Amino acid sequence: MLMKIKYFLLALILSQTGIVNFVSGQNADSNSIRQVITVQPKIMVIPYTKESEDLRTLLENDENKRIAVTKIKESFDSRGFTTVDFVAKLKAAEDNKVFTSDNQTDIKSQIIDISGADVYVQAEVIIEKSNTGNSVKVILTAYEASTGNSLANKVGESGKFYTEDFNKLTSKAVENCVEDFLNVMQSKFTDMLNNGKSVIINLSFDAGSPNKMSSEIGSDGLPLSDQIESWIGINALKNNYHIQGTTDFKMIFDDVKIPLKDQSTGTNYNPNKFALELFKFLKGLGLQPKKDVKGNTIYITFSNSKPDNVIQNNTKTEDKNTITGISDVDINIPVNAQTGDKTFVVIIANENYQKEVKVQYASNDGKVFKEYCEKTLGIPSKNIHFAQDASFGNMRSEIKWISDVASAYTGQAKIIFYYAGHGMPNEADKSAYLLPVDGFSSDFETAIKLDDLYNRLTANPTQSITVFLDACFSGSARDNGMLANARSVKITPKTDVIKGNMVVFSAATGNETAYPYKEKQHGLFTYFLLKKLQDTKGNVDYQTLSGYITENVKQQSIVVNQKSQTPQVNTGSQVQNIWQTFKLK
Repeated sequence: MLMKIKYFLLALILSQTGIVNFVSGQNADSNSIRQVITVQPKIMVIPYTKESEDLRTLLENDENKRIAVTKIKESFDSRGFTTVDFVAKLKAAEDNKVFTSDNQTDIKSQIIDISGADVYVQAEVIIEKSNTGNSVKVILTAYEASTGNSLANKVGESGKFYTEDFNKLTSKAVENCVEDFLNVMQSKFTDMLNNGKSVIINLSFDAGSPNKMSSEIGSDGLPLSDQIESWIGINALKNNYHIQGTTDFKMIFDDVKIPLKDQSTGTNYNPNKFALELFKFLKGLGLQPKKDVKGNTIYITFSNSKPDNVIQNNTKTEDKNTITGISDVDINIPVNAQTGDKTFVVIIANENYQKEVKVQYASNDGKVFKEYCEKTLGIPSKNIHFAQDASFGNMRSEIKWISDVASAYTGQAKIIFYYAGHGMPNEADKSAYLLPVDGFSSDFETAIKLDDLYNRLTANPTQSITVFLDACFSGSARDNGMLANARSVKITPKTDVIKGNMVVFSAATGNETAYPYKEKQHGLFTYFLLKKLQDTKGNVDYQTLSGYITENVKQQSIVVNQKSQTPQVNTGSQVQNIWQTFKLK
């Protein structure tokens, strides 16, 4: 019988300590590096950790992993590579209070930063036991540390032996692949020194920005997109870059080569340094950019203020005021007498995510819907809870509050729950979740399961429960991108079972995306919800409201976004024949 045991994973961190016979300089055509003869990486071995394991104590508690780390370190030592003592680096980091959180990903990143690493190598070690002999397999993969680009990968096998000494088998497996692995890695590393490493640059505008990529910026009056491309062309290594696409609101470079080393100082050059130079250039144009660097991706977001030197109608103007566009539904909000003293509302508007792309206009959606609840629907402000950029704890707290209210009013309360933000699918069972701003799309325990929300809302008797969801659950985002953990193929979530007297208005169907209405600075779904409340002064039945939203969203989504979006209504069995007559007011 063959028994395979996944023994453990290791991460090896490499840093370039020296370049032997390294010659750098400029030629007539570019700022390129002319020649690199040999490169000597510095290597640090870091054990892989599972969710329940702490990188800081793992080697102390596991002798097998400690021995394996040593064996791989010795293999690199024997070939002339300088190695760094991980335990010593870890102790120094703890003594100097370097770690800012207990998040294992953050700790690993901080260790890499401390080491000055250029390359990390992940090694998977697998023990195989059988009655025909035992063996060890080692899988090595090298990545450029600051970008995550792959450099090399090799598989080494010890062969089968009648022995329980897995330390020797591990050494033999490493010996059988390390020579070829290091040769390929060194070749790719040298190529990066000559031709640069690749970064992605994503430039976009904040909600409400009066500027566009076509806006004429600067003293020469060139469109902003041309200004940016000209700068990238000059500063990319050997003028090597590629544009994925440009619209009025976004510009993406999917491959920009930057140098591995700063040619003036010889020190490491990383995406953050390139982002800083781009940031300074954009500031020099009078813009108000914000920068964020994640791995090999540089995000530049322009705030919603006009540049000091924007050119309008061929005339240069000075405008330092922050100007936010106002939609027609944001003004002239109908005001009715306060009558909804037993109507209670929770509004959650999640726009600015810590780990995911932002949801354009979600904050504005929530704020304006709150105004309509107060002014048009006549609901007392004390009955409305509005949570902007709600964390997991905030969302749980608001759901508990509305559930407690329903329990206290013993069947007399009308409940309204509104959500604008990211939804996400569980690919395994197709269930849907609402994502808090501090949640991870890769970890469903940090999100609110939609089915659990429905169960909480219907746990107590009420007059009615109405849910508005300006979100989709396919893994896509409002800006037509994808969540960080989503695959490029959208997921069709299953339809959650609606119970009792609940009516759920959803922005999209199946694997569709809930799009923004950029001209109106709202979600497309929310805009037409607000528009109907404005036109009818809140006096509209659910059938009319549903028909209006569905018709207009379907039409405008094709016209404005060139994509389908079909709102839908789902109801509980108790109201499936009467929900059409319900009203919010």
